[in-house]
Amino acid sequence: MVGGETALLPKGKHTYDYGTLSQTFPDLPKEVRIANPDLYKAVISNEGPPSWAQDMGVAVNTYRIQVCWRRGEEEHCTEARTFASPPSPSGQDAPLLPGIN
Repeated sequence: MVGGETALLPKGKHTYDYGTLSQTFPDLPKEVRIANPDLYKAVISNEGPPSWAQDMGVAVNTYRIQVCWRRGEEEHCTEARTFASPPSPSGQDAPLLPGIN
C-alpha cells in the first residue's frame, strides 16, 4: 500500500460498521448527505500472499477492501484489492515494501 497506514491492516478480517467511521477516524470530514462517512460500512480482509510473491522473494499480502452503503432497504457494495506488507507479529508498523515505498 503506497502511502497508506499499514497499522490498520488486519491479520484476518476487520469491519467498520455503519455509524462507526467518524468515531474511529475523527480526521475524516464531517460532511452531510452522501459524503457522511457514517453512512458507509468498510470491511478489510487479509487474503494472504498472492501466488507470485514467493517466486519473487517478496513479503507481501493481498488486502480486499469492501465499502457498502444502503439505498432504501438494499445494501450495495463495491470492492478493490491492494498489496501491502504482512502485519508485524510485534504489533509495530509493517516494513515498507522494497522498490515500492
